Amino acid sequence: MYEETFELINPEEIPIDLGEDRTLCAGQVLDLDISISDTSATYLWENNHGFRSTNPVISIFEAGIYTATILSGLGCSSSDPKVSDTITIAYSDQSVNAEFLIATTAKSNKEIALVNVSDPRPEKIDWTIPEGVEVVTKDNDLVTLIFKEGGNYTLGMRAFQGDCYADHTKQIFVEEGEVSAADFIEEGDFIKDVIVFPNPNDGVFKVKIDLQREASAELRLMSLINGEVMDKIVTTSKKEHLVDYNLNISSGSYILIVETKFGNVIRKVVMN
Repeated sequence: MYEETFELINPEEIPIDLGEDRTLCAGQVLDLDISISDTSATYLWENNHGFRSTNPVISIFEAGIYTATILSGLGCSSSDPKVSDTITIAYSDQSVNAEFLIATTAKSNKEIALVNVSDPRPEKIDWTIPEGVEVVTKDNDLVTLIFKEGGNYTLGMRAFQGDCYADHTKQIFVEEGEVSAADFIEEGDFIKDVIVFPNPNDGVFKVKIDLQREASAELRLMSLINGEVMDKIVTTSKKEHLVDYNLNISSGSYILIVETKFGNVIRKVVMN
């Protein structure tokens, strides 16, 4: 009598995750990919309106309840309730857009701005900032950051409009800033303070800049709608600067970038 023992091992569970239910705004498309490494696998997408597809990747632009099924080359199916997945897609006539401006390069230990230029203006913004990056200011319009170390960083934003959202990411390369005596003055940073007053204003305002020692400063006023530079002023070298503005421009939010040879500061200016 011949006997032989075999051990039957269950194959690994087929991974399938369609994510959370989603509302799409006008013009939005959601791409979903359920492909696995098994080259013999077959795929089936279905929804409650009669849609069917055997491609692993589909683009969704219509509301519905979408279900995905994977059949592996071993005959294992993801249609088992324990591992199958379904996603419900709703649709809205609202428009949503996520976009921000940022320099592609920066220096460590210097302020840099992320400017929200999304159009239409979102109801809410969630910013994605890497760990270890200092957040100086943050609101729906503007984020100012200081990178402590050089390297490549990914920054992101999620813009919300009703139940819809859109994502946008950008890369920035941060160079290690050169250390000079001006960067480490006993009393504090090279730019001691920048004050905009009154703020908000009607286009007539002053900017007071206090420096540790004499230096010129460049002031750029940028629109938060499209990043356009609305005004540019370069001062002569001095410790204390008082710059007068009398502008006839649209009401809204702007950013004022004050740059010197040894550092820069960003302020938000609101015009009524």
